[in-house]
Amino acid sequence: MGIIYHNKPEMQSPTLLAAWPGVGNVGIVTLAALRDQLGAGVLADIEPEEFFYPSGVNIKNGVQQELRFPQSRFYYQKWCGQDVVIFMGDEQPADGQNTYAQGSRASRMTAKVLDVAEELGCQRIITFGAAVTMTHHKAKPKVWAVANSKNFLDMINERLPAELKSNLAGKNFVPHISGLNGLLLGVAGKRNIPAACLMGEIPDYLSHLPLIYPHASRSSLEALRYIMRISVDLFRMDESVREMDEMIAEMYARFPEMVRQKLDNRYHAAENEGISDDDEKWLKENIAEFFKKDHNQDEHGS
Repeated sequence: MGIIYHNKPEMQSPTLLAAWPGVGNVGIVTLAALRDQLGAGVLADIEPEEFFYPSGVNIKNGVQQELRFPQSRFYYQKWCGQDVVIFMGDEQPADGQNTYAQGSRASRMTAKVLDVAEELGCQRIITFGAAVTMTHHKAKPKVWAVANSKNFLDMINERLPAELKSNLAGKNFVPHISGLNGLLLGVAGKRNIPAACLMGEIPDYLSHLPLIYPHASRSSLEALRYIMRISVDLFRMDESVREMDEMIAEMYARFPEMVRQKLDNRYHAAENEGISDDDEKWLKENIAEFFKKDHNQDEHGS
């Protein structure tokens, strides 16, 4: 069990970009958009049996062909003179029923990804995820960067324009990156590979819904464009952003009027001022209650 290479082109100091499913699927959507735009080809697969249970079987003409497993795949393309390796996992390996990777399977998956990174000569790694914040869906998401190397973080912050930089770091925000997007940074540091995680902001009141949030993915892709200094067409994501805007608007209209008012106050408040802690606590409690009632109505009929 290990790595299956389908192609192994010569590379010069490639950058590895990695993502797994998570809140709003921000990371996966970011890299899927980049992969498709670059026309990246399949490079390698991590054999799945060590990490996952079968998710189903493939059938042809009524006959079972093979078991189907979540995919953990590397892609490659040279873009703007740079070698880019993209890794995307369909699922995070976890012991038990956990959503996010933890335990021995997570450690082994992290090691496999880094083994490939070292074999290919990757000089840096960037993972992608979501930062749940007290923002508003009408506001353009910003991007929060965390790194295992001060030099790498300084370079990222130097290249990111002010309008994309999240101010979480200046607000005593307690960092916690769930799953492999964060674990990879720590283990990469032990192997002396600079690594960072770019987290696109997603409003707290949307973070527990089973939806993607392409707004944050678009901002993350824009941030990557500045960091790597590569050409990326962000307008390709606009249609999915518009479609999600319509869905969010329908849900938002169902919020109680007072909840909408306080959320709108949050949107209009000055960036460094925000609304009061009491209002934020009130919002959290009432939004949770709204979704609880909404869920019960869906189950039992309205």
